[in-house]
Amino acid sequence: MYIAASVDPIYHLARDDRSTLCLLFLNPPDKRKRYDDKRFIDEIPANKVCALCSECASLAGDNRSFSERVSYPQIIES
Repeated sequence: MYIAASVDPIYHLARDDRSTLCLLFLNPPDKRKRYDDKRFIDEIPANKVCALCSECASLAGDNRSFSERVSYPQIIES
């Protein structure tokens, strides 16, 4: 499970239902939602350039370089 904000190109790995591996905490569920709030997502966003947080990657044992952790939008040819 991942955690990301739609305006932020960096996504994180979920530690539990309230925080990320790098200890970034989500807003409490009873707070008003804002556009830049981080949310749980099932898949890495395929419609924008984004990258896995360096600290989350390190804590998860992901040894890829930053440029290897960047994902790019899928180009669909018709």
